[in-house]
Amino acid sequence: EMCIRDRLPAEQRELWLNPTLTICVQTNSVLKAGMKRFKLSEQLISRAQERADKLPLLNNSIRKGEGALVAYIGEEVARHVLDGEIKDTYDYDLIYHNPCSGHFTVDVKTKERTVPPLYNYNCTVADFNPNQNCDQYAFVSVMKNLSYAWYLGKIDKSEFYQKAKFYKKGDYDPESPRNRNFYFRADCYNAVSYTHLRAHE
Repeated sequence: EMCIRDRLPAEQRELWLNPTLTICVQTNSVLKAGMKRFKLSEQLISRAQERADKLPLLNNSIRKGEGALVAYIGEEVARHVLDGEIKDTYDYDLIYHNPCSGHFTVDVKTKERTVPPLYNYNCTVADFNPNQNCDQYAFVSVMKNLSYAWYLGKIDKSEFYQKAKFYKKGDYDPESPRNRNFYFRADCYNAVSYTHLRAHE
């Protein structure tokens, strides 16, 4: 792991860092280069919880509002990586500026996990979301105990649907562990592995 806290502005160190290491880049060989792992601070979780309390039920939430906190943590992580601004619209969650390409709107897709994400895990977008007017999707994984989060990367919306496979509610999830079968809770598009995602160019 490589510490990057000394590169952060003072206000970001205050929000993200505990007395010990709280932001580190995951360099394990099973993860795509550029995938970032973050230890979540109490301040960030509290900020996300305040937002979740104001909106207990997300539009078309598969988990009927139970994932609001995790979703907002994902937005905070993506905002931090992309140096963006949270907007909280129906069509996108944040906007960021690329000096070479201009402004981009991003909808953040967050998964709650019990194990760290691997390079061959898939990215999922629910079927009711294709009409959202955004430029890109960003994908984040958050541990169920809210200890760590991973920024996995982003992809243009059009490119995602070119590479994604459609699954119906009740279909077997090919990402299931060997000892347990999982099935999709709603119609959704499942993309190819994280190796197709870009970091934050």
